[in-house]
Amino acid sequence: MKRVLLLLILFSIQNSFCKPSSEDPYTPLKTFAESLHLIEKHYPKAVKRDQLISGAIKGMLFELDPYSHFMTKESAETFQRQSKSRYGGLGIEVAFQQKKIIVTSVFEKSPAFKAGIQVGDILTHVRGQSLEQVSFDTAVHKIRGKIGEKISLQVLRENQKKKFSLTFERVRIPSITGMKISKNFIYVRILSFRDSTFKDLKKFLRKEFQDEKNPKGLLIDIRQNSGGIVEQALLSADLFISAGILTVVQSRIPEQNKTFQAKELGTLSSGFPIVVLMDQYSASASEIFASALQDHKRAVLTGEKSFGKGSIQSVFDVEPHGTLKLTVAHYHSPKGQMIEQRGIQPDIKIPLKNYHSVIKKFKKIFQSVSTGGQKNSKWIQMERKDLQLKFAFTVLLELSAQ
Repeated sequence: MKRVLLLLILFSIQNSFCKPSSEDPYTPLKTFAESLHLIEKHYPKAVKRDQLISGAIKGMLFELDPYSHFMTKESAETFQRQSKSRYGGLGIEVAFQQKKIIVTSVFEKSPAFKAGIQVGDILTHVRGQSLEQVSFDTAVHKIRGKIGEKISLQVLRENQKKKFSLTFERVRIPSITGMKISKNFIYVRILSFRDSTFKDLKKFLRKEFQDEKNPKGLLIDIRQNSGGIVEQALLSADLFISAGILTVVQSRIPEQNKTFQAKELGTLSSGFPIVVLMDQYSASASEIFASALQDHKRAVLTGEKSFGKGSIQSVFDVEPHGTLKLTVAHYHSPKGQMIEQRGIQPDIKIPLKNYHSVIKKFKKIFQSVSTGGQKNSKWIQMERKDLQLKFAFTVLLELSAQ
């Protein structure tokens, strides 16, 4: 049956060559059919036609973007079986940028953190196998393992190769952490948008705002937040926006376009300024969250330009060969800016390096604003180690004084 279907496909391709190119957009497939014929006729070893066609589809998708890929039926079945198994974690999150797998988050106390893997490391090998020409989903699949299983990783850091041996563990990562910086100022870090993020964030803020009868400012840290569940990001943004568009989904099929609106019910007070701190590893759901607050002028974005991942994938069965995961739409900010490959620009740039330029730029602000009162001792330690965070808080102090 499979052979008959393949012959029918090739027959239909060859028949299409008889039509003028202006009438048939698939005329260029003649090159594919001729190449397939030449490989089968002249290649020294016999190659299965299914294997060649699967390889051609993979190559075609690889040209589109990092998130579209193809799995044969056998690979898809293996993936489904393994997905149902009990897995541990390494405590890292990765993203695909410029055809490289980059570590965007390393969670404290995780196997990766203890081994010395750092944000910005480029993942090049897993279990001795190169990740070159490997799709993003395949790379993520390769760094999964059962609790107690060992894995070897090789990364590139500042042009130097570094090898690590890690063991998968049960990794529990909170969706948010936070603290009171000083009287009337609150800090919250959203590590990832998980299924409990909105609930956790709402609970934390309501408690802090009850304690602080007159909050003067909120600092939200989404650095190294590589995304997660978009719905949770939208619900979280809705806490601060009472009306209007939160994000727009656009595709080539008009019926699939969507607009997500804010709801007034449950919105927190707008009587205090918000500063969002992001970096080049803030991606996907965190970019949707940040762009909503920025476009509605509910927050001032500080830090660095975000990653630029704002696409949606759907899965299609492609009989008889396998499964196709294809990008079908893109997220846009409320004002219509596409996030994919462009990222979100901060209102105030605070680079991770080259601090002297920032100090010079903000010197007058540093001298003019108050210190924000008696600070939490833990916050003081964080500021000393993290000048980017300190500068973001300085911006919040300036806004609160206006």
